[in-house]
Amino acid sequence: MSRKLSAFAFACALTAACFDSPTGAPPPTGTLLTSSPNPSVFGQVVIFTATVSGGSGGALSGAMLFSDAGLDTNCGGPLGNANTSLCFAVTLAPGIHPFQANYLGDANSLSSTSNVLNQAVNMAATTTSIVLTTPQSQAGTPLTLSATVTVNPPGAGALSGFVTFKSDTSIVATCSRAIVNSQSGCSATITPAPGMQTFTAQYSGDVDLEASSSIGLPVTVQ
Repeated sequence: MSRKLSAFAFACALTAACFDSPTGAPPPTGTLLTSSPNPSVFGQVVIFTATVSGGSGGALSGAMLFSDAGLDTNCGGPLGNANTSLCFAVTLAPGIHPFQANYLGDANSLSSTSNVLNQAVNMAATTTSIVLTTPQSQAGTPLTLSATVTVNPPGAGALSGFVTFKSDTSIVATCSRAIVNSQSGCSATITPAPGMQTFTAQYSGDVDLEASSSIGLPVTVQ
């Protein structure tokens, strides 16, 4: 058997980290993945933290990759302080997201894969309000109702869907165009019958945002 040592074995012999590795291979690592907040809502920033332990001890080098259901998230990078890597996720759709972190290792430490962390993302809540933008008037005179829809913090995102105006339980108008801004309104002009009526505006919601309904707006038409 040759008495010559390989370059790796010689370097390994000079480090205490190799004493526990009879084969001279780099020591193993473990990766722990956590997130905050969990659950979250659509549009809310979620911070994933991956922490590596073991290895050659002390500060480790190498990179961390984060995946969602096995797909690369283009999030991660080199390890930072305390052997951690952060991923800031802001576009998670409602549902359960099985995240994992993959530490790629370095010259002195083996790679490792974290636990599967199920990140729950709920739909963001919305608020719908209604106002009368023309004075109350005589029967036969048009009235204009306006509705505004907002996404409740910490949720965020662009609105889609439509708004339906009701008089008591009857539909009197619908905004046919989609709402496309984070805070957007729509208006409808109607000619109500005489008497006391209560108008409401109902937002339909979409795949990311919950539906909502305004409080009642009482209107008396002479």
